[in-house]
Amino acid sequence: MKIHTDVLTIDDLHRACYAPFWCEPVAVGSRKRDHGFEVRLGAPNLPGRRFRNSGQHGRDNVYAATYHEHGWWMMTLFELDPRAIIGQYDGVEDFHVQTAQQFVREAQIEILRDQLRRSLSALNDTLEASAA
Repeated sequence: MKIHTDVLTIDDLHRACYAPFWCEPVAVGSRKRDHGFEVRLGAPNLPGRRFRNSGQHGRDNVYAATYHEHGWWMMTLFELDPRAIIGQYDGVEDFHVQTAQQFVREAQIEILRDQLRRSLSALNDTLEASAA
C-alpha cells in the first residue's frame, strides 16, 4: 500500500501496528507529499486467514491482515496526519466517506454528536424565530 505524507515516519508506521500484527514499510519517493512509503501488513495464522499476495507472483509466505485490521491501522495513521494519502484514501475525510465511517473512534463520535446537537439547536432557534 502506498502512503504519501508530510508528517509520518517509518517509526510512526511501526508504532501504528499493534500486536500481533506487523508492518513492513519501505521509504520511497512521493510526488504528492514530502515522504512516500510502500507498506505491507502481516498477520498471524488464525482460522480463516489467507496468505497475502506476494506482489510479484502468487502467494506470499505471510498471512494477510483483514480489511478491518487495515482500516484501524490506517485510522491510527490518519490521527497523526489527517492529510495523508493512504492507498485510495485522500485524507481522513475521504477515508470516512469511502468506509461509511466504520473506523470512527468513540472520541470522534462524541465530537460528531456535539456538532449535531449544536446544529439541531441552531435549526430549532431558526424555526422558532421564523414562526414568531
